[in-house]
Amino acid sequence: MNILPLQLNAIDILNIFIEEHRICSPLDFEADETIILNFNTTVSDWRCARDLMRWRPLSRFLNDEFNLTLSEKQWEPVLTPARKRTLREVCELIANHCSFTTVTPIQLLGAPCLRASVFITLKKYLARRGVKVDDIKPSTLIAPYLHDHFSEMIEQIGILARGNKVFEVLDYHPIENKSPLSLNYFFSSPKLNTGSLHTFRDVVEKIITVNGQTSKP
Repeated sequence: MNILPLQLNAIDILNIFIEEHRICSPLDFEADETIILNFNTTVSDWRCARDLMRWRPLSRFLNDEFNLTLSEKQWEPVLTPARKRTLREVCELIANHCSFTTVTPIQLLGAPCLRASVFITLKKYLARRGVKVDDIKPSTLIAPYLHDHFSEMIEQIGILARGNKVFEVLDYHPIENKSPLSLNYFFSSPKLNTGSLHTFRDVVEKIITVNGQTSKP
């Protein structure tokens, strides 16, 4: 029976951070996309790479992202002083305390279906992060949810993918057919380009693929 193992280790956590940096830093003019993240990267450089907040709000953010309940007393020794602490310490702390249940196929029309189980799990993770998921179906377009809940979507997809690359392309199209002198230019929402992934079904399939798993219809 195919499963999606989610016992995250420190390498998985590092890969999640690397993938978040790859996706997010080009979209944030205050981030530094040239920094290469690894276990020896200091917390200070990591924060510069991602334009992250100082250690207290960062610790709360990481608790939310990885569903942790770590105290500031537990976070402070691995996040400060930022120029001495490294990502290895951060990743090991998260790996030692996070707990994500292995995803196993559910029965659908009398047959085990990993796709359905991953889809339900993704919705559960997004709901935990405050995303309204009642209207999400496999055929639902992902672009509007990325537009409204970018951080939460990237985080939770990254966790299910164990830091493997899901989005080959994720950027904004330039606004077409509008003059920069027009007020509509400044109030128009640029279109998000998600490459070949258009729906939640596409994302689920890619999550399974990058985890080296196959699913049955």
